[in-house]
Amino acid sequence: MDIYLTLHRPGNCAPALIADENTRVMPLLTSRGCPYSCTFCCHESAGRRYRLRSLDHVFAELEWAQATYGVNAVTIYDDLFCPKRSRLEEFCRRIAGMGIRWECSMRAEQIDPDVLKKMKESGCCCIGLGVESMSETVLRSMKKGTTKAQVETALGQVYQAEIGLWSNLIFGDPAETLDTVRESLEWYANHPEFSLRMAFIGYHPGSRIYEEAVAKGVIKNPTAFLTSRCPEVNATAMPADECAKMRILVSRYLQSFGHAGKLVDFDSRNLERLVATCLCPYCGSTAHCHTIKPNPLLLATVNCPKCNRGFRAPVVVRLVATKEAQQQEAVVQDRIDTRAPVAAIESACNKLLALDPTNAHAWVVLFSLAKALGKTVESAILLEHAIYADPYNLALFEKMVEQLGLLGVGPAADKYRKKAEHLRRIGVDRTFFVDVGLPPDQEHSLRDLLLQYLKQSIPVASFPLPNAAPAMACAS
Repeated sequence: MDIYLTLHRPGNCAPALIADENTRVMPLLTSRGCPYSCTFCCHESAGRRYRLRSLDHVFAELEWAQATYGVNAVTIYDDLFCPKRSRLEEFCRRIAGMGIRWECSMRAEQIDPDVLKKMKESGCCCIGLGVESMSETVLRSMKKGTTKAQVETALGQVYQAEIGLWSNLIFGDPAETLDTVRESLEWYANHPEFSLRMAFIGYHPGSRIYEEAVAKGVIKNPTAFLTSRCPEVNATAMPADECAKMRILVSRYLQSFGHAGKLVDFDSRNLERLVATCLCPYCGSTAHCHTIKPNPLLLATVNCPKCNRGFRAPVVVRLVATKEAQQQEAVVQDRIDTRAPVAAIESACNKLLALDPTNAHAWVVLFSLAKALGKTVESAILLEHAIYADPYNLALFEKMVEQLGLLGVGPAADKYRKKAEHLRRIGVDRTFFVDVGLPPDQEHSLRDLLLQYLKQSIPVASFPLPNAAPAMACAS
């Protein structure tokens, strides 16, 4: 039990809950079920039953755990915490003074400044707010019972209360289209202070969308689906190529946008437990990220121990370049130094990117060549790829603002302008890279996935494309 309490597993609790390495986290249930009927939730099959534990029993358990194991943090696993205001206020009153940090999940309509003040004073450091989408069409399809305006108001109030947020945008609802995907992603890119996560919707047995997917034949064999651990399915009206674009867009926005803190120290002595120390971009306090893992697809998320707000360490974990990739990088540089023909440099860059798809230098070279040739749209797309590979490089965001200005799509440049202004304000102008090796099978799978995310042959971008998308050489 002593070991379990100190595991601090990312995903099992919010980073805001981990004040330091002495944090001892206990999961706690104060209720089961949910009275609402979101279509992606499996609780609806239980008839929306909502069962409460007595708070006397809850606090008897909590006091015992604190006295026996020194528990000082609680992650409340209730699907919906205290929808009744009086119970929430009693919980806050009883936990106040115990010296326990706690987190919970709530709905937007439960939030107001008064209740947030009580929660904050009693030790609440994070709220998992049900966001899911910033498209009214998708919210209605999900039967969330909340509007975009309600969610925006609640997020702003939690942020102002200096309580951390642990919320998701989820993609792939049956009503999802590329337009609704872009609607949510554009909102995300222009509201980086909320530090939202992203995921693809799960079709869980018992949920309405699962039952509908089975009825429509989208899930043809429920038994095989279950034994395969419920893999992702496409129950939207989007064809396969549009679903591929959706995945690329989600990956690019998630990697490219989001507030960061200034890196002041990085401890990489233990590659299994990398520690980044940053200055909070909101209050200037020192914050540590203990959850960076040697996985190139994980973001380095930090929560300030003072204001609880979330941000990122400007750190990117990437695959170490293979010997073949290093040799090809030398070929690229040699062709640049010897002023080789443009086609020869492009060919060398594309060969390098097939081996090392997140080589930012190669993307920048391709961008510079396309720009010199007057290929305005193609150069902007290539610059997007460079930003994906190097997401805290101030110069790249400034170039993107300029490039989109040339294209005459000023509003699409706003998110890049905001990111550039943010990086300048906190004094960050480059990405800190950590190169790691993986077992061969994992490395090949990850490289193939990155090649898909950075596939030039698929015309997709964060800005409006002309009807005839530019023909581009494919890095794969």
